[in-house]
Amino acid sequence: MNFWKRRGDEAATAQTMQLRDRERHPYAGLRSFTPQRGGELRLYQAVREAVPVVDAAVCKLIRLSGGALVFCEDPETEKRLRDFLERVPAGRGQYGINAFLEQYLESLLICGGGVVRSRAHEEFRQFVRRIDAPVAITVMGGGGVSGRDVMTTGMIGMHGSVASNMACDNCDLLIAVGCRFSDRVALKPETFAHQAKIVHIDIDRAEINKNVQTDHHIIGDAKQVLNLLLERLPQYEHKEWKDFVLSFPRETEYGESESVLTPKQVLSAIARKCPQDSIVATDVGQHQMWAIQHLHFDYPGQLLTSGGFGTMGFGLGAAIGAKQGNPDKTVIHITGDGCFRMNGNELATEAYYGLPVITVIFNNRNLGMVRQWQSLIYDHRYSQTSLENRSPDFVKFADAFGLKGRRVTQPSELEEAITEALAESAQGRGYVIDCAINADEMVHPMVNGGHHITEFLLS
Repeated sequence: MNFWKRRGDEAATAQTMQLRDRERHPYAGLRSFTPQRGGELRLYQAVREAVPVVDAAVCKLIRLSGGALVFCEDPETEKRLRDFLERVPAGRGQYGINAFLEQYLESLLICGGGVVRSRAHEEFRQFVRRIDAPVAITVMGGGGVSGRDVMTTGMIGMHGSVASNMACDNCDLLIAVGCRFSDRVALKPETFAHQAKIVHIDIDRAEINKNVQTDHHIIGDAKQVLNLLLERLPQYEHKEWKDFVLSFPRETEYGESESVLTPKQVLSAIARKCPQDSIVATDVGQHQMWAIQHLHFDYPGQLLTSGGFGTMGFGLGAAIGAKQGNPDKTVIHITGDGCFRMNGNELATEAYYGLPVITVIFNNRNLGMVRQWQSLIYDHRYSQTSLENRSPDFVKFADAFGLKGRRVTQPSELEEAITEALAESAQGRGYVIDCAINADEMVHPMVNGGHHITEFLLS
């Protein structure tokens, strides 16, 4: 009876023995006891280490001793916990995911920012291979799984790939790790993954059932939970399902020419010329989506972006910090002309402290993402998005801080500009590449907010 205050002493002992004698699932008998204050913290810590799924908001204490004795705040909480624990099949994996995987054969994984923050990329990679399922990536999940991995389908949601969105719509089991199902992913929550059982793994209980209702959830650190699952899961194989998902496009093909500079050409040149482990920081908007779609991130921290905060001006400061922390790596700041105007004065910091960052500006003389919405959704009624005739000369702007820069208007000029930028970076000096792109360039694909995930406005 350690850590438990005796209630009528003998009666409590008899109750406990009665529970142990029951031949039933060990989690089926839930009882309420009053804990001793002295042992509460020690017991809670032990339980959190043994069963990360349990959160203080769900139940106060659990005692694992031949059975489970649970102290709950109220009957409704106890009922919810009882319902949850009774769904855990005995001997089939600590969290019951094994049962789902055996029953459902068309699984999709979502890699969210929690995988990155937990540095659980290696565990996640093993988990992908173990359950043999394709992987979609959220904006914040970049680097949680390699974008070059054959199992990766690309970004999911509003600007998600056709492969990711089609997989989400057709899967029968969706396992989301460390994501919050924002309105850019679960565009229409009531139809999101409507054919699937949804399993949500997240460290923050507030995210569970907030936007999307789940069938099963695990509350805990992604790295710890994945390690526990890997200890219990057998190897699965889903070749037909993978072949179906991977038959859809995972990356948008844009029309290209030798005379017109396109976002894909800029990013392809960066990928060819810059080291594969280069760190990329973005601001917010079209350039952010293009970068995440077309650059492949291999490790946590390789992509720095503000995600749902939507912070124009975030990128340059993040890039400077990344260079300070990783002096031996190339750091690339990808931005738009509107965003760069928010924080371009930090070139002074970059120059003064000798922190060379390569800034690549997607200059369409507009607030591009807002213009895209106004074009597609608001019938070309443009308002306050044009920066035409009021944009500075960014090359001269860089020169004012003692940094070199170059304006690029043709695809043929790209590689020379990037080569010069890398040479300057090696000498400890930053560089600005001002890329002139068409104002009507758009991010493909696109699904309108509030619509079903496969209702593409652009594909």
